[in-house]
Amino acid sequence: MNSHLNIFKTYTATDREHQLENDLTRALAICFQEDPLFFHKVLEDMFSSTLYYEKLFGSINADTSITIDIQRQADQINGYEHIFAVSLSESKMINFWGQNNSREYNPVCDIVIAINEVLIVIEAKRNDENCTAQLHNQIMNIVRHNDEFKDKTFDKDNFDGIVTPYDLNWTNLMSVATKVLSFEQATNNTNRFLSDFVKLVRKHNYRWMPEPAIVEFT
Repeated sequence: MNSHLNIFKTYTATDREHQLENDLTRALAICFQEDPLFFHKVLEDMFSSTLYYEKLFGSINADTSITIDIQRQADQINGYEHIFAVSLSESKMINFWGQNNSREYNPVCDIVIAINEVLIVIEAKRNDENCTAQLHNQIMNIVRHNDEFKDKTFDKDNFDGIVTPYDLNWTNLMSVATKVLSFEQATNNTNRFLSDFVKLVRKHNYRWMPEPAIVEFT
């Protein structure tokens, strides 16, 4: 297939680094919307150390609603009881609660997912730039706009039960994406959105992709 027909490819003759970051973010958000199995696997891993997956999806009678947005400002985000602060970079998250270079402003959050009262905020980078400090600052500014939390110091003592830091990183994400895509291909249900997302990421940085498994036949 012509590479220009990739759903997520922006046709341009110039190298737009910041646009690429936006393209990757938008493509991921669309994949979450258009491939439920992929979204399910990412959430399952993200919620694995908590009870939220069982709480939100443990019953077919659960009244659960999901919204996925991109480029949301902090002061527009409310109505949550718990926040997952998610870093998506080639670099791993470093000591979320140890960040101390916070400032008050109204940051724009890359991806914001609301599942009932659970909020997922994803900060994405196209390279190995560490986004832990930026993500910490974003979450601080989200909670300071909440009347319930605005008078509390944003630290682990006050928010450990309210904010869960999670290191997604591109290598882990693409491992999940590749396994889901492989399963879909095996069942003749390939999702075009996920397939094109994997191609987009592979073209940008093949090192994020998992190495092919070595199968030995005896």
